Amino acid sequence: MPPARAVEIAARIIDASRVAFPRLYYRRCGDSRYQSLPLTQVHGTYTGSIPGAAVTVDGIEYYLEAFDVHGNGPALHGTPEQPHRIWVAPLDRAASTSSGEPGGVQPPPAGVRAGGSGPPGETDWHRLRLAASGLVGWSPGGLTPSLQALLEVGLLPRPWLSIELVVGVPVVPPQVSSAEGEARLDPLLLAVQARLLFRRQDRIGLSVGAGAGALLVRMSGTAQAGYLSAVDWVASSLLYGLGGLSIRLSPRWRIGVEAVLGLALPRPVASFGEHEVGSFGRPLLGGALGVEVALF
Repeated sequence: MPPARAVEIAARIIDASRVAFPRLYYRRCGDSRYQSLPLTQVHGTYTGSIPGAAVTVDGIEYYLEAFDVHGNGPALHGTPEQPHRIWVAPLDRAASTSSGEPGGVQPPPAGVRAGGSGPPGETDWHRLRLAASGLVGWSPGGLTPSLQALLEVGLLPRPWLSIELVVGVPVVPPQVSSAEGEARLDPLLLAVQARLLFRRQDRIGLSVGAGAGALLVRMSGTAQAGYLSAVDWVASSLLYGLGGLSIRLSPRWRIGVEAVLGLALPRPVASFGEHEVGSFGRPLLGGALGVEVALF
């Protein structure tokens, strides 16, 4: 069988500022994952060629994506869930191409406005997002693992940058037991973090980032005979880095996991008398699972 010909897609993409990151996403009909390639501008028209290796009699599905230079978008022509479809016929039926019958290659004309003014429901990147997650944390200081509930509000000034405010409250606080009694630490977190976002065509996104915040830790102890029970508050700062992976469920919803490595300065310490029984945050290791929704 002779090799298939590449299929060229041409689109007119306009914006009041300037078009950025125009891409063509394509796959063979029946495949679950898209491949992508950048569109090239020639005399005001953006073009991209679907390689012949991807062109089979099963047909081709594709959609177009573009941002503007301010990070607005993406504007889409077609969507990952509802792509355009091109029917492909063997070369001995190529004469039917111009007729519009199955076997012809008839990509629809594409007009995309990069500022996000495409048809409603076709924008899957937004400037503001809300996320909720559960963070399981552990520190090598004698305390039990903890569970923290996190709420994040993120501002995305660029498609690849997210600046976030994070609030955390304890659900299952770290605890420690000793001959002198039991102690628990309830950490409250307020932090600001920044993440770089790396998006992939198969709906999987990667991110790396760093943050800094304040920890307010309520320490409470139940002492055995000979010691006094007490409640105390300790303030500390937290510096941390994080990396994550997320999967797009819909244009607005994503689910993801993150790994966190942090350092508390100074470290909160639980003690009975002069005897230290546990500490927290040197270092802090954590893993989180959460969901996020794009607001607008």
